[in-house]
Amino acid sequence: MGVVLIVAATCFRVWAASRTWFYVDDFPLVLTAADDGLAVRSLLDPYIGHVMPAGRISAWLTTVGRPFDYTIAIAQLAVMFALAGAGLLRLLRTLFGSHPGVLLLLAYFLFSPWLIQPTSWWAAGINHLPALVATVWTLDAVVRYLHDPQRRHLVASVAWMGFGLAFAELALLAYIPVALVSAGYFASGSLLRRVRQLCRERLWLVVAHGVVVAAYAGLYLSTAWAPQDAPEGGVPWGGYVTNVLGIVVPSASIGGPVRWNQVWAAQFETDPSWPLQLAGLVAVAGVVALSVHVRDRALRAWSIPVVQLVALVVLIAKTRVVFGPAFILDLRFTTPLALGIPLAIGLAFLPVRGAVESSSPRRPHWLIDRPSPAVLSTAVVVALGMWSAVTFPLLHVPADQSPRRYFATFERSLDEHGSVVDLVDLRVPDYVWSGREGAYSIALSQYGERVRFPEVVTDEFYVLDDTGQLVEADLDVARRSEPPPRGQECDGYRVDRRERAISVGPVFGDVWRLRIEYTASAATPATITRGESVIDTTLQPGTHVMEMPGGGAYDAVAVVPEDAGVSVCVHEVLVGTTSEGRPAGR
Repeated sequence: MGVVLIVAATCFRVWAASRTWFYVDDFPLVLTAADDGLAVRSLLDPYIGHVMPAGRISAWLTTVGRPFDYTIAIAQLAVMFALAGAGLLRLLRTLFGSHPGVLLLLAYFLFSPWLIQPTSWWAAGINHLPALVATVWTLDAVVRYLHDPQRRHLVASVAWMGFGLAFAELALLAYIPVALVSAGYFASGSLLRRVRQLCRERLWLVVAHGVVVAAYAGLYLSTAWAPQDAPEGGVPWGGYVTNVLGIVVPSASIGGPVRWNQVWAAQFETDPSWPLQLAGLVAVAGVVALSVHVRDRALRAWSIPVVQLVALVVLIAKTRVVFGPAFILDLRFTTPLALGIPLAIGLAFLPVRGAVESSSPRRPHWLIDRPSPAVLSTAVVVALGMWSAVTFPLLHVPADQSPRRYFATFERSLDEHGSVVDLVDLRVPDYVWSGREGAYSIALSQYGERVRFPEVVTDEFYVLDDTGQLVEADLDVARRSEPPPRGQECDGYRVDRRERAISVGPVFGDVWRLRIEYTASAATPATITRGESVIDTTLQPGTHVMEMPGGGAYDAVAVVPEDAGVSVCVHEVLVGTTSEGRPAGR
């Protein structure tokens, strides 16, 4: 039955992911992978504080076929999600045996709203899902080693932790449940005595993972750790605590938020209604109180989500404090609770097999003596979790703001054009990506030889409109060359190897494009000079229009052909900004 649950949940997550596409942070990862391939330097290059070589390999895999192959991305998320589910099923059976409550805990995890973003947004998924995979499989191997100290369990625990750390440092958070389960359930006495007992009886386990933590921490702190200075007045800890304990945990613990508030492109805050928020507060407090009331040694189980929350709040406050306390309302910043809460519920209400200490019955209570309350409450949480997933904003991106539609339109337009396309190297719209990778030459690099981005374009050159359609590049003229003196031998300025300045009036700034219409009797290399900028190009025989970057500070342009035997006439020089013209081919 557990396998059926995992398959059903995976199918649901795949369906949800199929309603999304590459989004925001996905683009720099995919585009960097397309340009750099598997270069070691690129694999180890931190991204927003994450060292993620395996994540960058995952990005590269989406580029080996057709451009922006989202099917590969969905497959990666599905495999990671299913692997996390399978690992949790194995872990729960290791801890609690074949108790029917295992299925309820598994369902709680599989449909948790904390997993909505990691399974709907690829960049979030390749960070958080491997960390969850590492947590469940590492903890399972550690518990098995505590039961029976065989080398294979020790090696498996280190290998799974290494797997998670290859994707992101977030896997280090796995040591919270590992440490608390080991010390809380497989040792006895005071905290110090428990630590000594584990070090004495399972020394190789402690040493092996101590080496892993020390080695990785040294690497991470020296390459990617970038804490932010606290704002004036200090870190607003009260705001973080209020948002987490008053909104995030209560609503998400029962399957919410149902409603979302997309503050900006990459910030999806929980926005639960007050009845849902109140119901969550009552449910969380009630479950914790019930566990303490009916079970001995139940309270220690809740140390897992509590310590996770403390660690997550501190991390956000240290690395994202500039965004303020509301930043933590985005569920992806508390993703480890997707596992921490069901694990705590299990440890609080179920006996742990082979444990030195475990929760045990204190008194009967109808809420736990019958299966129906637990089954019904889990069903409600699952239903709300699915509802929250269906209403997640990435599943409802408007057509005019959809990167998927933009690139699909571009590909269709490219197919219709047929031949190689020269593009003015502008930028894709902000709704696609506003960072450095938004330049056409980077964003469209996967289209290979079908597109070119020459510094100087001639005659037939294009830009993309806001929908991704190829359109001719027009120029909104701001400056134009003065009329040539009378008596010229051509309809314009006759130029030769002697530099001749053609006045265009004062030009300042970097936004400008320079367009030159000329006639040449034969092909010749030439230089185009504006201020201190010199561009080398080739003039083609006949009458042509060429365009190039026109930024800088200057008031004249010089066209100097290298071949003295070639007659060149410059008809007009224009300075302006690029605008959209007619669609290609019309």
